[in-house]
This record gives sequence, structure tokens and C-alpha cells, in this order.
Amino acid sequence: MQGSGQPHHRPFTEGNSPDALCASREQKAQLVKEFTDSLVRILGKKPEQTHIVIQEIDPQDWGFRGLLSDEPED
Repeated sequence: MQGSGQPHHRPFTEGNSPDALCASREQKAQLVKEFTDSLVRILGKKPEQTHIVIQEIDPQDWGFRGLLSDEPED
């Protein structure tokens, strides 16, 4: 709680996978629902205070091990 001397923590989770295909709208809706349900069930969070952002990154805009993700590995 703010003002109680205790830090106020907001859960933040980020997951990225440049190799994955883009999710459909239906899949995104399912992810948002199930992730929200998990936060409510496990952490006691309120759904109306839960915001989820799905960010899809094009493989040419992602680097890993010194290469862009759309470059073949040797």
C-alpha cells in the first residue's frame, strides 16, 4: 500500500520469441484472459487493474548471439 512504508510493486512479465509465428486475434484474446485469470487466482490481483500488452517483434528487428533473427546460423 502506498504511504504505509511498504514498496508498491506492480507485476511485470515479458516474454519474447522471435521464432514464433504471430498469434491470431483469438489466440491473443485467450492469452490475455488466461494470464489475467492466473494473476487473479495466484496473486489476488484485480482484473480491472490488470493491463496486458502483447508486443510482436519482426525477426529483422531482433538480435541474438550477434545476428539478426532472420539471418541463418552457420
